[in-house]
Amino acid sequence: MIGKITLVAPKETCIEGVVYKVKIGNKFYIGSTKMKLKIRANKHNAQIKNGSKSKFHTELRNNNIFKVDCQEIYRGTEYLDIENKLIYESLNDKNCLNMKVVRSTKERKRALNNKKAPCKLCDKVIMKKNMARHLRHMHNVSNFDLFSKKVII
Repeated sequence: MIGKITLVAPKETCIEGVVYKVKIGNKFYIGSTKMKLKIRANKHNAQIKNGSKSKFHTELRNNNIFKVDCQEIYRGTEYLDIENKLIYESLNDKNCLNMKVVRSTKERKRALNNKKAPCKLCDKVIMKKNMARHLRHMHNVSNFDLFSKKVII
């Protein structure tokens, strides 16, 4: 319709997730997912059967458990924060099967970019996030040229 246009703010784009707990006797595992719990449980079951080497799946196999039951703890948009809090509080518990606190994709990328690596042309050690700028300014080469082997060294 031509005329007055009313702008409607979109709903928050936060994705709802679930924090769940799996109990194995007196031991437990805390996880989270954006999918239905039944589907996540089926994925765990497949990982157990396919020989996943995680502490959690190994413990299940050692107890002859090949089918897990995920119990919902929390449902909402802040599920990753809740999961991290629960895991962090449980890491010193000998019955907790979680190995470490989960990091978000943003945190993983930030950590990866802050790592240092040697330049392939001059062996100077540079942070990965600064490598493209170093190649452009110091060697007059783009990342694309370097990786497509157009550069003659």
